[in-house]
Amino acid sequence: MRKEKLARSTPNQTIAYTCLVTLATVLSAVTPAANAQNATTSTGIELVTVTAERRTTPLQKTPVAITALTATTIENNRIDTFADLALRVPNLTYTQFSPQESYLSIRGTLINNNAAGWDDAVTTFIDGVPTTGLGDQNPDLFDLSEIEVLRGPQGTLFGRNVTGGAVVIHTLSPSFDFAGKAQVSYGNYNAVQARGYITGPITDTLAAKLSVDFNHRDAFIKNVTIGGKTDGTDEFDVRGQLLWNVTPDLEVLLGADYLNDNSGGYPSRLIANFKPILFPNLSYDPNTTNQGFNGFQHRQIAGGLARISWTNPIGVLTSITGYRNVNDHFPNSVLGDPDNQLLQIGIVQDKQVTEEVDFTSPSDQQLTWVGGFFYLHSSKLQDGSLIFAFDPATVAGLFSADTHYTQIANQNVTTDSYAIFGEGAYAITDSLKLTLGARETWERKSGFSMVSYSIVDPAHLFPASAAYSHSWDAFTPKFNLSYQATDDLLLYVSVTRGFKSGGYDLSGTGASSSEDVALAFAKPFDPETLWSYEVGEKFVGFDNHLVVNGDLFRADYKKLQTSQLVLLPNHELANITSNAPGTTTVQGVELEATAVPTDWFTMGLTYGYLDAHFADGTRVPYTPRHQINISGDLHWPVPSLGGVISLAGDFTYHSRVLFNPGEVLPEFAASRTSWDDIVNLHADYVTDDSEWRVSVWGKNITDDRALLRASNIGVLFQTLPEFLDPNEFLYLVKYYPERTFGVSVTRNF
Repeated sequence: MRKEKLARSTPNQTIAYTCLVTLATVLSAVTPAANAQNATTSTGIELVTVTAERRTTPLQKTPVAITALTATTIENNRIDTFADLALRVPNLTYTQFSPQESYLSIRGTLINNNAAGWDDAVTTFIDGVPTTGLGDQNPDLFDLSEIEVLRGPQGTLFGRNVTGGAVVIHTLSPSFDFAGKAQVSYGNYNAVQARGYITGPITDTLAAKLSVDFNHRDAFIKNVTIGGKTDGTDEFDVRGQLLWNVTPDLEVLLGADYLNDNSGGYPSRLIANFKPILFPNLSYDPNTTNQGFNGFQHRQIAGGLARISWTNPIGVLTSITGYRNVNDHFPNSVLGDPDNQLLQIGIVQDKQVTEEVDFTSPSDQQLTWVGGFFYLHSSKLQDGSLIFAFDPATVAGLFSADTHYTQIANQNVTTDSYAIFGEGAYAITDSLKLTLGARETWERKSGFSMVSYSIVDPAHLFPASAAYSHSWDAFTPKFNLSYQATDDLLLYVSVTRGFKSGGYDLSGTGASSSEDVALAFAKPFDPETLWSYEVGEKFVGFDNHLVVNGDLFRADYKKLQTSQLVLLPNHELANITSNAPGTTTVQGVELEATAVPTDWFTMGLTYGYLDAHFADGTRVPYTPRHQINISGDLHWPVPSLGGVISLAGDFTYHSRVLFNPGEVLPEFAASRTSWDDIVNLHADYVTDDSEWRVSVWGKNITDDRALLRASNIGVLFQTLPEFLDPNEFLYLVKYYPERTFGVSVTRNF
């Protein structure tokens, strides 16, 4: 196996690694590992609580692999997006191809397909309501109380299709004490963000909260073909909640949220190790695009929430009703080429209603339990057109019977999912606890898919349609044994089964007739299942000045759903979803720690190791073998200024990845798949009364433009002699976000 390099020698990296070595030296003198994921107090690390067991429990007493970030941690580390979150969570990756297509992967689960007929393997929950997926995967991370990332299958208590894990977001509840926050930020590319919330009582039993967020950034990706710039941002979202204490034992929370996004189109960019004869002026700079059309996006997302909690002598009965609606319209240039050989007019419309009822026993008894049922009804529509205009001199045009036509594709899939679940924990002794749980899931998907063309060519273009319906069910048990070895140390072992339902792929096939295409539309890909085995520990000691949590895990997948972008025999580009043969094995190590050696210094480390491979030994795409995040925070009071000054930062490294199963990238592209030096820094001044905060910050200050995706599309640019040259490659790529910096002023009241 080729040894992967941790760094390349550049001035920016030299600075970053000098900081890394210095911090690591201090870490080694105090603790084997540390991660500033928790807020700190004068008495040490703030110990947080989580809801992974459907009840509030201390993180350090909960035998589940969890990363929990409090509101203080989120604010102190400027965690504004899932991309920021992924830097600090071991074996979590977040890849945003566009605002309409974002993927969360935990422990190697990622399939990279946006068809309406499949589902994510990682589910995001906001106040107990699951999001719809892809286009609903970048929520506003402002008025939050906590984010919990649960790693590994959560098939017993957390909804459907969570084979990889779950991201659980808790917003701030309305308060009966008047409070609020206002924040204004300004950064490079004329970035302006204004956001805030206000909460307080309306009556003695009714409280309200309203939060708003406006986000603008000028377009900055230069179009070298038609001039101008693209990739600007214009978003506005609002969230409102009402909390009604009907009686001391009955509580009702009502909420609604709305996002309106009228940003510029996302840029399609290229890299290559040659200049095509037909396109000699291509630019491969990350801050440029060659596309002959700058698209746009119109995106609206709306949601609703109704949560009713009744506390009674037996326990707590909770009902959570949720609604999500996603409406996207996004024309764009798929290939990013001057000739617009492939334009897309995309439409996504998702509607989802969920209902969950659970009954949770009191916590102060030898046997605790939770049980309930879950229902989901969703309707997902993926519609739109692909306009093909192949250059006849390229390989794709040379071997295409038709070079100019429009493909119209539509998929509408309805899903109904039902589940009953239960979990019980029995304290065998004061230190030893056994937890058993299970979930039974029934799911049905039905729908209609069609593809048609603007020209009639039954020999090469295969119009077709199909209606379909299929059902699946699964039993997913859980076993967990935990041992409180000392007051400071918890040990646990768990065995869990996960299930992700099957589905339908709208993509074309290599079939030779419209009848074959219709059959392919109507044939579902199979569900994926896994058994996950995990051992872990949670340690807090030295008077809460050191927290070290770690785990070892192995997951054996059957029929893992995987996808890759391929060029079909009829020269269409398509993401094809299928089930991997045999057993896909994912195993690894996760470590998180926080250390406070002095009252003025907090430092941390997270580390994730992941060995993920298919049955034939090839690596699972998008799974870095090593992930490291090192952080440090210096803070000290300045009486003359009436406040506290802090200097903080973090460094992230990810090793190389693959983007398609079995694909071997040439070195010029492979070397750019590692994240060698993602560095974030910020300096803050906070008044003693915490009413004012002024922050100066920079993200990715080394401007490491690592590749997040690379698809080989050379045949659409190469002549035949160039195609026959085995040393020439051209890729459609997505980059890690560019360097940003700015200043923020926050007022709490």
